[in-house]
Amino acid sequence: FLGASGFWTFIERLGSASGLQAEFVANALAGGLFAGMVACLLTSFFDERLGLRGPIVFCCSLILVALGCIGNEVTPNSYLLTVLLFQFAWVYSVNIMSATVSVYDETGQYGALIPAAMGIGAIAGSAFAGNLITESYMPLLVFCAATTLNAIFTFVWVTGKTPARRPSFIKFETNGASEC
Repeated sequence: FLGASGFWTFIERLGSASGLQAEFVANALAGGLFAGMVACLLTSFFDERLGLRGPIVFCCSLILVALGCIGNEVTPNSYLLTVLLFQFAWVYSVNIMSATVSVYDETGQYGALIPAAMGIGAIAGSAFAGNLITESYMPLLVFCAATTLNAIFTFVWVTGKTPARRPSFIKFETNGASEC
């Protein structure tokens, strides 16, 4: 969450510093938020059909592609594509990460910590990212890419190390009906 929140915090400034019109940047950001809403709907639609690892690796890869789109030059097209891909992938991956905690946490006690962890990541990531920006946004892009790669490797390692379980607070009946 560090790199992604740091990047999203300064994406508007990146567009403005690159000479893009304020109205275009605002519309691109609105489109990005719409892409995030679509990601929520798709996460709900695909549910468990795609598993946990595949979507995370795919979303993190999309974030890396989005960063690459503006790595060399920021144009209106590259900016729009970056914002749309990034926000879609970020929101989809946050949903999958939250689901992963519920699947791997036997007691359900760590699920309540998800918003706090995200909040700490958003605060620290934004502060750190702001200090990275000097004459160029490249250090910010590198930071976001590095944290995204770390997320892929950590996620694959954690999900491969421990078998997934259903949370213990969900009771399953033998006749197929469940009670919570």
